[in-house]
Amino acid sequence: MQRFLDALREQRWDDHRFYHHSRVNQSLHFFSACCFLATYVLLFTRPAIAVIFGWTIAMDGTGTTIVVGAPGDSSDTTRPHGAAYVFVRTGTTWSEQSFIKAPNARPYNSFGVRLALSGDGNALAVTSYLEDNAGHGVRPPQLQQFLIQEIFNAWREHKNEAEESGAAYLFTRTGGKWTAGAYIKGENTDAGDEFGSAVAISGDGHTMVFGAHQEDSTARGVNGNQGDNSASDSGAAYVFAY
Repeated sequence: MQRFLDALREQRWDDHRFYHHSRVNQSLHFFSACCFLATYVLLFTRPAIAVIFGWTIAMDGTGTTIVVGAPGDSSDTTRPHGAAYVFVRTGTTWSEQSFIKAPNARPYNSFGVRLALSGDGNALAVTSYLEDNAGHGVRPPQLQQFLIQEIFNAWREHKNEAEESGAAYLFTRTGGKWTAGAYIKGENTDAGDEFGSAVAISGDGHTMVFGAHQEDSTARGVNGNQGDNSASDSGAAYVFAY
């Protein structure tokens, strides 16, 4: 028994050293402290943002790029449209690299509530699981300004609407510049599916998985029948690759 306890003690010490000496973990702890300080400042200047800044966070494999989701961000509007903030580390210095919004931003869509960053830090998937468009599949980014009259009046009464069906957005980085790459919906979009309630991305950023935890089809296994919606809130996962 004593030998077992000695081995356990040694293993715990090895785990401790590995965890605290890891550059990635050190970076994450440092950035968490920065987020706390930033949120503390925002608490007195922009309390609405302070509540939701850091709702979700992702880091690349090298610990030099971090993305923070802020689904309640309303920094450039009077209603929360959501946003994602990208921070990069050069040496020991962190700086904001980009401020990302949905190309078709609309209020209360919860853009930034879930996000995932590829291992190389050059592909970012951000979801907006309360987005309302009834489109299907993968399309180019939709540029749409909120102050268009059709949107300004009763934004939940659009044509081609599927309330809270959800959507996802792919952004890619080249030479430090982020661009919108794709606007993604499920192939069986329905109101209330909340597509994008979960997200994961591969290390190279070319494969993405999105969850829709309130999807209703009776499909079983892979590529089952998506047309029968008699299994309320059974949920589904969608895999996209490019």
